[in-house]
Amino acid sequence: MLEFITLELAQKLILERIAPVKSEELLLEQTLGRVLAQEVRASLDIPPFDRSPLDGYAVRGEDLIGDCPITLQVIGEAPAGSPFIGEVKQGTSIKILTGSPLPKGANAVVRQEDTEEKFGQVKIHQGVKPGSNISRQGEDISAGEVLFKPGTEITPAVLGILASQGIAKIPVYTKPRIAVASSGDELRNVGSELGPGQIYNSNYYTLSGMIREWGGEPVGLCLSQDKAEELGKVINSGLDQADLVVTTGGASVGEYDVTLRALVRAGAKPLFWRVALKPGTPVLCGEKQGKLILGLSGNPAAAMISAALLLGPAVRKLAGFTQYFPKKALTLSNASFNRTSGVTRLIRATVKADNAGLLAVFPDQQQPGVLKSMLGTNALVSVPAGSTLETGERCTAYLLKEWEEEA
Repeated sequence: MLEFITLELAQKLILERIAPVKSEELLLEQTLGRVLAQEVRASLDIPPFDRSPLDGYAVRGEDLIGDCPITLQVIGEAPAGSPFIGEVKQGTSIKILTGSPLPKGANAVVRQEDTEEKFGQVKIHQGVKPGSNISRQGEDISAGEVLFKPGTEITPAVLGILASQGIAKIPVYTKPRIAVASSGDELRNVGSELGPGQIYNSNYYTLSGMIREWGGEPVGLCLSQDKAEELGKVINSGLDQADLVVTTGGASVGEYDVTLRALVRAGAKPLFWRVALKPGTPVLCGEKQGKLILGLSGNPAAAMISAALLLGPAVRKLAGFTQYFPKKALTLSNASFNRTSGVTRLIRATVKADNAGLLAVFPDQQQPGVLKSMLGTNALVSVPAGSTLETGERCTAYLLKEWEEEA
C-alpha cells in the first residue's frame, strides 16, 4: 500500500481501474443529462432542401435588376409544409413562409417588410441579389457527418439535433450506482432524536447531491459505528449493490485506523492511504473484485473537497464522460493567504469574471469542519507546499463545475 501520495498519483490509481458501466437504450425524451454510448452520424441533410428563412416572396433575382420599386405578379403561395407546385418564371413571384421549400425557378427571397401586395401583384421596394435569403440544403448538418462521439453529454441542443435526424431511441450509459456509507458513533439519521454529543449525518446528503450532479445514482447504506467489523460488513453490502463504495468518518482512534482495518476485514486490497493535500489528507482507497472503495474524512468540508477531486472524476468516468478531471484555470487572488504548510493547501473560493480576467474570492473560514464555507464555493485554489499567496497574485484553481479530459 502506498502512503502519503500526490493528488495526481491518487487520481491515476483510481481512474486506471475504472471503465464506463454498461449501456441501455432509452427513448430520446428520457436521456437529458445522460451520456451517449455510441457514435452518432447524420443520416439526413439539415435543412433537407433549400428553404426560406423568413416570410416574404420567392423571386428571380434577375427580375430585380434596376431601380426599385419593381412590380411582379404573384402566382401562388407556399406555406410551410405545403410546397408550391409550379415554377417561378420571369416577371412572377410566389408568397412564401418561413421554412417552406424554395420553388423551382426562384433563386432569392425578398423580405415581406420590403414589399406591398395588392390585387395579385407585389411591389418590391428593396431589391435583392440572386442567392439572397436562402437557407441551403445541408448548411446546418450534412448527411454522413459525425454529429456526436461516445461520451457526449445529452443537453437540450443535443436532443434537438438527434430529433432532427428522426432518432427515437439512443444507447446511453447506465447511471453508475455509488454506495454511500457514514461511520461514527456520534452520527444519527436525519429525523431522529439527538442525544448528548450526537450530530446528524450531513455527509450522506452532501455526497449524494454531488454524485447526482456528476451523473451517478447514490445508494444509501446504514450508519456504522467506529468498529472495523461492522464497517467491513457495511462496505461489503455496498459492493453487492453498487459500482463503487465511498465512506466518510471512521477515524475515532487514529486517522483512518478503523476504516483501514475495515477494508481488510471486508477482503479488500488497500491501494493507498493519505494524500498530500490539506484539508482532506486522510483519504483511503481499496479494491475488491474490480470495484473501488474510497474512504474520506468525516469533516464535512474536507469530505466535499476530497470528493470533488477524487470521487467526482471516478463517478464521471463510470458514467461514460470523457471529460472527468476538474478543469484548471489561472485566476487572481482577491486576498492573501499567509499560512504555510508542508503539503498543498486547497483554499475554498468563488471564482468570477473580473475586468482583469478571473478573480478568486475567499470565504472567511477555511477550517475542514466548516460546511457553511462550501456555500457559493465553485473552485479550489491550490497553494503549493511551503508557499503563501498574496493579494492580486496569479494562482491555479480547480473549477468544480467544469471538466476537461486531462488533469
